[in-house]
Parts: sequence; structure tokens; C-alpha cells
Amino acid sequence: MVKGAKHYIDAYYKYMVDVAELFGANQSDSLLIELKKSLTFEIKLAKISQSSEKDLDDTMIQNRMKVADLQQKFPSIPWQEYLNKLLNPFTIQQDDIITVGSPKYLSDLETLLSITPKRVQANYVFWRAIMNSVKLLTEELRMTKSNYDTKISDTTSLERWKECLDISIHFFEKIISSMYVRRFIDENAKQNVSEIVNGIREEKYKIFSTINWMDDETKKNAIDKAKSMLHHIAYP
Repeated sequence: MVKGAKHYIDAYYKYMVDVAELFGANQSDSLLIELKKSLTFEIKLAKISQSSEKDLDDTMIQNRMKVADLQQKFPSIPWQEYLNKLLNPFTIQQDDIITVGSPKYLSDLETLLSITPKRVQANYVFWRAIMNSVKLLTEELRMTKSNYDTKISDTTSLERWKECLDISIHFFEKIISSMYVRRFIDENAKQNVSEIVNGIREEKYKIFSTINWMDDETKKNAIDKAKSMLHHIAYP
């Protein structure tokens, strides 16, 4: 959503308006103005993100500082409070060291927040929360998203059952994998693979014992290390 992307920006803005109306808002001048301000703020966020990515290098990625120093350098954001809420139940102290990937981005963000009205910031956060929830809501809202997806990428949204399946797999991957294995995988197959792995391990012992370019101590260490290695057969 930067320069040269008017088609995408127009489609995105229409999507914002359509979703707002489906949530009960009247298409008044004030609504359009508020949404336009939110969109402008989002475009500015995208621009400073792109600018910061261009300036990244190995030294910047290694910017490590205490939370207290971060607070002193970028005072407009309550960093310790933010990090504690983000990482709950873990507790972050002032002396804890963190890595700041792009100090320039934080500096630009701080400047942008200082000149952007709180109402615009709140509207933007509210919109992003709604946008990320649309695919889980009514069929009418989902169709609006599908129309938007088609305009910007010539794709359509997944059917609801496929969307639900993808979400379930994302959050419950191990549980679903375990259920699949119990239902469809023969336990004998796992046993057979385990025997193959053990056979490979035994061959390693023989190889370590017969090679002549290792001294006895090195051979012993290699064999001990091989014996201490654990194996896991692909699934729970």
C-alpha cells in the first residue's frame, strides 16, 4: 500500500467501507473521513516499515540493549509494561537484555505516533482487529472479503469448512497428527522403522571400531556419542 499501488489502495479502502457498513455504520461523510485517516496512517506505517527493512544490516540486527535503555531511547512507549503483557506469564525486568532488530523503525514509529491523533490510532487498531476476524464471521462478511481478495490477487477465500480446518491444524497440529496416526498408521510400521534405525546404529558401531584413521580414545568417544543419541520415528 505504497506509491504505485493505487488500484490496491482503492480496493482496500472500499473493503474497509463495505465492512464498516455491514457492522451497522451509515455511509456518511464522517465515516468516510475517519476510514480515510485510518488508511493514511496504515500507509505511513507501511512506508516506515519498508524504509527500515532497506537499512537492515548485520550490525543493526545485533542491537542489544537493556529494557531500561530502550525506555530511555524511545520514551513514548511503556516498553516494560508492553513486553510483560506480550510475554505473559513471563516477567521482564528493567535490566533484561533484548535485541532490537531496527532502532530506526522504532524512531520513525515514535515520530509517527506523536503526530497522529489518538482517535486515528484507535480506529486503526479497531479496524485491524475486525479485518483479522472477518473470515470467522457471517457469510455476508466472508463474501465481502472474497470479493476484495479477487480484486487484489485474483483469488477467492476458502470455503468456511476449509478455513476452519486450516485454523484447527495451525493451533492443534500435534493433537491432530496424533489422532491421524492412531487411526490410520499401523503400529507395526513404526516398529519396523525403529528396527531399521537400530540396525543403522549397530553398523555405525562397527564402522567406528574398524576405521584406522582414529586413535582409540577418539573411537571410544565416537561410539559413546552414537550410543547416547535418541531417535524419534516421525510422529507421536
